[in-house]
Amino acid sequence: MLKKSLENLLGTTSDSGDSDRKQDEETYEEYERVYIKKGIKQFFWIRFVMFWFAVLVVITLAVIYTLHITLPQDIRWLSAQDLDKMERASISIFIGVLSALISSMVLEHKRK
Repeated sequence: MLKKSLENLLGTTSDSGDSDRKQDEETYEEYERVYIKKGIKQFFWIRFVMFWFAVLVVITLAVIYTLHITLPQDIRWLSAQDLDKMERASISIFIGVLSALISSMVLEHKRK
């Protein structure tokens, strides 16, 4: 790019406008590739963190539910409403995960 600037100042080349335009396009394309790679990396980490957060929530719900069912009657701490809410939340999470898996499989199949 410095060479092109010197050529423009000295007037040694006649087609400097075309070469500058090509250089700008190449620079933009390189910038776009780098930007897309960074965006993909950030999106990967967001998905990674959200996945493990969802796994942690599901495991926590399963442990609480299992403990509540297996412990003796006098130690149980959840009401019938709380159990119903946990069951609905578990079903919602399961349906969300299932729909995400199905949609990712369909999108992957469309790419091929």
